[in-house]
Amino acid sequence: MFTMPKLRELRLYANRMTGSIPTEVGLASKLEALLLETNFFTGSLPSEIGLLTGLTDLNLGFNDYSGSIPTELGQLRKLKNIRFNNNAMTGRLPSEIGRIDALETFLAQENLMWGSIPSYYGLLWNIRDFRIAGSGIGGFLPTELALLSNLERLDINDGNFKGTLMTEIGQLTSLCKSIYWSHSCKI
Repeated sequence: MFTMPKLRELRLYANRMTGSIPTEVGLASKLEALLLETNFFTGSLPSEIGLLTGLTDLNLGFNDYSGSIPTELGQLRKLKNIRFNNNAMTGRLPSEIGRIDALETFLAQENLMWGSIPSYYGLLWNIRDFRIAGSGIGGFLPTELALLSNLERLDINDGNFKGTLMTEIGQLTSLCKSIYWSHSCKI
């Protein structure tokens, strides 16, 4: 399937599909949207996803993927939407995601990750929706988040965040939809 030379979108939303993403995904050089959400896919995400330089939408939410988010995603400069929510992803948030200038949506809530939000995420100037609630991410919130001037929704519920509430959060004037910060945050 991934060797189809003209394949631009693969949409398999809400089926009962199983299996994993093969390494051959990197051969789909024209692919712009990989939408596999709400299935029963498993396994680790292949690093070859980083070869899909035309990809703008990656939605793998509501599956059973495991392993780390590939650092190679940082090479996908046209990527606007990343959705890994509701899986069993582990590892840290890769700092390389901070290189994706076009990124508008990052959803990684309800996973099994650890570590903190990389300060490089302050370079995501176009980000509008950032959700990592219940993902296992915690630590101190980087002050660089105050640079996210287009951020409309920030969801860090059920994390293990600590420190003081940044005064810089007041600089996020686009943050009009919601801020979710639960009782588990120690401020």
